[in-house]
Amino acid sequence: MWVNTGLLFALAVVTQQLAIENILMGLITNVYTFLPSTVLGDLTEPTQTGYARQVTNTWSAPIIVGGNEGETNAVNVTFTNTDVTDITAQGYFYITQSSLTLLGGANFVTPQTVLAGGGVLLVQPQGLDTSI
Repeated sequence: MWVNTGLLFALAVVTQQLAIENILMGLITNVYTFLPSTVLGDLTEPTQTGYARQVTNTWSAPIIVGGNEGETNAVNVTFTNTDVTDITAQGYFYITQSSLTLLGGANFVTPQTVLAGGGVLLVQPQGLDTSI
């Protein structure tokens, strides 16, 4: 789901009021329902050693899918965990790299575990707009 700050950022980029920034993907460990008013402070990121937000790369050309939804996908990102405790990720979020603008996020269908001691989690970033 796009949050309000994400929609405003996207509109500013489309209208060439802002330069394009890298988009980072992060994990959240709290159970949270994204709303248009969601801010980064509402989300809880993992604190385990080895975890870091990941740069999303090589986004596909946007397409229109069923129900007039716009969609684009990026190459999988890899989250790692070198800590001694597992990470239980409830969902993910997107944030701009320079301005740290929260763009949006969603919950996983089921929580995803990044095992301690070198575990990895592959996630495919997806941009999906269902507001039309």
